[in-house]
Amino acid sequence: MPMHRFVRALCACLVTSAVACTVPDSQINLRSEAGDDAVDLLGADLAVGAGQIGAPCRMDGQCTMGTSPKCWVTNVLGDPGNLPTVGGYCTSTCTSDTDCGGYGHCMSVLSGAPKYCLRTCYLPNTCRPNEGYACFPFDKRSGYCYPATRLSCNPTVIDAATKNGTCPGANPASACIRRTYEDLGECRELCTFGVATCASRDGLRQHCVYVDTTVDSLGAPTRDTFKGLACFPLTNNAKVEGQDCNYFDECVDGYQCNVVLAGDRKCRALCIVGAAQDTCPSGRTCRDVFKAGTGNPGLCIPN
Repeated sequence: MPMHRFVRALCACLVTSAVACTVPDSQINLRSEAGDDAVDLLGADLAVGAGQIGAPCRMDGQCTMGTSPKCWVTNVLGDPGNLPTVGGYCTSTCTSDTDCGGYGHCMSVLSGAPKYCLRTCYLPNTCRPNEGYACFPFDKRSGYCYPATRLSCNPTVIDAATKNGTCPGANPASACIRRTYEDLGECRELCTFGVATCASRDGLRQHCVYVDTTVDSLGAPTRDTFKGLACFPLTNNAKVEGQDCNYFDECVDGYQCNVVLAGDRKCRALCIVGAAQDTCPSGRTCRDVFKAGTGNPGLCIPN
């Protein structure tokens, strides 16, 4: 069967209010591939059995797996302000994956709250898709089943109005950014080059970064279609120029982690390739590291 791997960096936030989070630069756009990192699923039971982590439920007593089985009857964490859990969702508090009975990842679904088991998944359409669940990236080899009701676009579609992977008719204009193994994406506002060009969202500050979802971290083509500048949450304790980094969006406003192929994985200032006025700090030159071409974003690289 075709396998999938993760090949770009973005975060899949878990609750309705966006949380500033990131995942490594090998984790978001999916394409059929049978490389060395393909997951061996021979003998794996992908069906969600009764009472297991991620199974439907109407009460706690119907959930049987984990150290403290619990049913999210209507919403994540039982809070009406969080995403709906259609049909119920069996979970359990946990401190590690071993507490999830071999069927879940132990994850923080809300800052400061206890960790809970979320169903492990490996392929699209294995997370009760008819009830609105999807497989979100967790690491290079697996994902977790979670409500996908807030995802409203298809990252593989080209918007006829923009000839780019934007969200058709979105106001404000937005990029469609993949969040799941399935072709489900989140609309994130487009932005213009510069500092403080992104408005806050859900009470969180954002910054403008360049993303090219049409290629993976090795430069190979994906099925996704957006490339350009879009707004993403600023991380807590964002890193400054020259600091080591691993995630494309973990630097301060106006900077981006140089995680392109052969990049130095340090925060570098964003710039416009071939601009009449060089905005790079002293000793740096604007380089076309994203291969976007003259007039498009690049990064200020040491001479």
